[in-house]
Amino acid sequence: MAFMTFWTWGRELEDDFDHHNRRNLRDIIIKRDIQHPGQPASSFQYSIGPTPLPKSSMASQDGEQKMDEMYYVVDRRASLDEEKGALRPEDMKLKALARIPTCAVFHKLTPGQGVPHSFVGFFRQWPALPRVVIFLSTTKLPVARVPPEERYSVTKVRTLQGFYGVSYYVGFRDEFDVKIVDIIDIICNIEERLHSESEESAPIIRDIKLAAESSTHIVPHYVVSSRRTKTGRFSTAANFIRKMLIEEGYRRISTMFPETANWVNSADEIIHVGINASI
Repeated sequence: MAFMTFWTWGRELEDDFDHHNRRNLRDIIIKRDIQHPGQPASSFQYSIGPTPLPKSSMASQDGEQKMDEMYYVVDRRASLDEEKGALRPEDMKLKALARIPTCAVFHKLTPGQGVPHSFVGFFRQWPALPRVVIFLSTTKLPVARVPPEERYSVTKVRTLQGFYGVSYYVGFRDEFDVKIVDIIDIICNIEERLHSESEESAPIIRDIKLAAESSTHIVPHYVVSSRRTKTGRFSTAANFIRKMLIEEGYRRISTMFPETANWVNSADEIIHVGINASI
């Protein structure tokens, strides 16, 4: 009982860090027109709910990305300075992103808006943008099993072609087994409905299915450390005990029992992105 209480306490601190340290997609990914580089950069925002979408700007009639559009990841320091009003968009330090025909699933440990730490860290180290990007959050329901047809809720990110938000629902007796094929089928149905009155759906769906043949799961691995707290006259002793529990206890246990320990997916399909977390 004491161990379970300790583990639950550590997990709650970790989940709280994950929830309160999300980033907005428009602060990370920027699109610019090569032919008009001086124009303000277009930005994109992660959206949970379904919204009306404009016609695709990512695919031409042959399914290829338009050559007059480039995508960039914003430098960490530049994006922070811009929030303070110190930099203009055209002065930001940008790193070009090549679009590659693959599918990446970025796991969020807690539900909610915003992109996870694993997404930010991944693209700043490997500047390549997959054709299909999925932000997946898992919700456990108070039922034994969830029917396969009710496990996935998919929404499309506004304006940025190829980005989707997925909620994965499981029961307490279900195995964690994300079926990319099922998600892609739902995504293709969404794209077909959105472009039912144009000829853009066929090349978009073809590109999505081609990218889904190679999929990778990106999961955050938090290297936790104890942040200092103020507890009055006993702060020094309390912070010492808290540090020992988190850094010498919970950190070691979480390393032995990673988030992916009970996943059905092959270990070859999983990439762990290390993140320093002060909890």
